[in-house]
Amino acid sequence: MATVMNHYLQTLREQIGGMAFFMMGAKQMTFNNATNELRWRIANSTVNQISVCYDIGEDLYRITFVTESRATVSEVIIEQLEANELHATIERYTGLRLSLSRVYAR
Repeated sequence: MATVMNHYLQTLREQIGGMAFFMMGAKQMTFNNATNELRWRIANSTVNQISVCYDIGEDLYRITFVTESRATVSEVIIEQLEANELHATIERYTGLRLSLSRVYAR
């Protein structure tokens, strides 16, 4: 495996953002340049691992959420996501906030 992320994975990492990775408690980040896949483990959620794969031809993403317990391993796969849907999808399935943006009531 290469030691440097390709351009697509660097862009994906920037689209998710450093603050989002920090707020998820992301650790053990790995990548695969051949499949354009970025994978990391997270803390403080029932989801243990997230994998995001970029499809160059479709210009869309696939997210896999893995939940591991002592007895079972389950996966939820969401396909054909656009870049602007990544944050909301991760927040929905992990229950974690990915930004410190404030919501003001009117």
